[in-house]
Amino acid sequence: MKRSNKQFKKRSSIKSSFFFAKLLYLGAFLLAIFFLSNTVRSIQLTIEKLVILDQAKVDVEELRLSNLKLLNFSNLVKSDFYVELEGRNRLHLSQEDEFVIIIAEDLLNSSELDTYYRTFLPVEKSVVLPVGLKAWLEFVVEGV
Repeated sequence: MKRSNKQFKKRSSIKSSFFFAKLLYLGAFLLAIFFLSNTVRSIQLTIEKLVILDQAKVDVEELRLSNLKLLNFSNLVKSDFYVELEGRNRLHLSQEDEFVIIIAEDLLNSSELDTYYRTFLPVEKSVVLPVGLKAWLEFVVEGV
């Protein structure tokens, strides 16, 4: 019986070491799958972050462009030219030797605009210049 007990222990030891080896291989396999899935997930997150980063770069460039446009517009707004232009257009202001004409939108695109505009212009007087001896006599008598 001693032999059979020894053989049983030996067989049991072999079976348990075989079971332990399979369990160890299964654990290593599961651990490899875990690391592989985490690596794939990490790669996916990195790709998503790169896409977000590229979109952010595009947004930054658009914001820089709009910032430059606003900077140019602010320089224009600060100029005397813009103040005068807005005073003329919005407030209908004019300088001393000018006058303001407000034209209706429907008249702007019509052919009657020229005649409408001429009604506001001062009428020029035609000057008839004397000729010959009469002109010289007026010049000597009246002067310039």
